[in-house]
Amino acid sequence: LILKKKFFLKILEDNPLITRSILKEMSIRLREADEKIRNLAYMDVAGRLARVIMDLVKKEGTIIESKNIAVLPMPSRQTLANLVGATRETVSRVLGSFQKRGIITISGKKLIVHNLKDY
Repeated sequence: LILKKKFFLKILEDNPLITRSILKEMSIRLREADEKIRNLAYMDVAGRLARVIMDLVKKEGTIIESKNIAVLPMPSRQTLANLVGATRETVSRVLGSFQKRGIITISGKKLIVHNLKDY
């Protein structure tokens, strides 16, 4: 949908609820962008990947408290690479490192995060 500027401004003037909703969504997106910029600037790939995985756990994961794990659909390595600002190969190496350390298990199309309460 494309609106001309004058029509859009008229809608905003006439509908304060729409204006508030748009401002709320913009502030959420600004906070998310600020968080991503901060992560790119101050965290290494492993830290950024860990953060992305935990965000995915919150959004898409199923937490099994009795086992202290979370299960979520395994995103493609390219998707993860795009989210953390790294190459697919680097993401694969870091995921391998996480698996060796027992932090995660990749089983088919599922990603399992272990010891969830530690994070």
